[in-house]
Amino acid sequence: MTSNGMESEFRKDLVSEEWVLIAGGRSKRPHAPKPRAESYQGTDDCPFEGMKDFVTVIENKFPAVVQGRSCAIEQRDGYSITAGVGIHELFIMKDHDLQLYDFSTAQMGEVITAYRNHYREIAATDRCGQYIMIFNNYGREGGASVHHPHSQVISVPIIPPNVMRSIGGSYDYFKKYGVEAHALMIEKEIAQKKRVIFENDQFIAFCPFVSRHPYEMRIYPKFAAAHFDHLEDQSIFPLAEAFGTVLKKMHKNLNDPAFNFFIHTAPLHYEKSDLSFDQYYRWHIELIPRVSFDAGFEAGTGIKINIIDPDYAAQTINS
Repeated sequence: MTSNGMESEFRKDLVSEEWVLIAGGRSKRPHAPKPRAESYQGTDDCPFEGMKDFVTVIENKFPAVVQGRSCAIEQRDGYSITAGVGIHELFIMKDHDLQLYDFSTAQMGEVITAYRNHYREIAATDRCGQYIMIFNNYGREGGASVHHPHSQVISVPIIPPNVMRSIGGSYDYFKKYGVEAHALMIEKEIAQKKRVIFENDQFIAFCPFVSRHPYEMRIYPKFAAAHFDHLEDQSIFPLAEAFGTVLKKMHKNLNDPAFNFFIHTAPLHYEKSDLSFDQYYRWHIELIPRVSFDAGFEAGTGIKINIIDPDYAAQTINS
């Protein structure tokens, strides 16, 4: 049952305006996910073993994009085309068997600091970069090919469609209602407290009312901030506390699922002429446990079916 007593309910996201079907009736008695597929690799087979620092940044040996000169968009046979130029690197954590959910708040703070600092370095040096994505894959179902804990960063010469929809939707919402959509979402979550996973003075984590995935979580700053790389030193520890707590709860109460997380932030150079990003957009971390996969309806309609009501998801994660 959904939170309003209905077994199924279509919900429209404030920002993307995408519809999601919350179909609680498809899982009358939802339970924690089954254990993820085993993907352990020993240190003898680990390509990342032997790092000296807690977080080390290295080039990806199999990059999705490569550094190059041309980043102009050309037209060919009616299609827009540009070279796959950019930077693809890895953040390698030192300890082979110490996963992110094992980290102390101080250790998580080191990771977040490395993310922020290297983001700034790429932004300053990649002349073709329009967007920088920091993300993490964990477990086989999450797309991780190596057990050793690591995150990735990719800069690309275009603005990804999901980001463009998020930016455009946030802008349109602000222009229509005069309020930042993410600020309104945070305000409602704090008032209702049904879907909140963690909260401190600077950050809040919750299962969104319009969750596209079972047990999906997001972490937002409580203050207006569109650019992750503008994160100040005094906000590192509160973010590490929020992120670390969410990861620990997910690991414990969802039976160590595979997952992905990524940081959605404002693009490097794109800007609406009449508004600054900080007026209408807010960077955030999205965390998606991989406990379900799309099927024919999702592929054919673009509408996600989420069989776990976000209220129930928050209760499970907080249990």
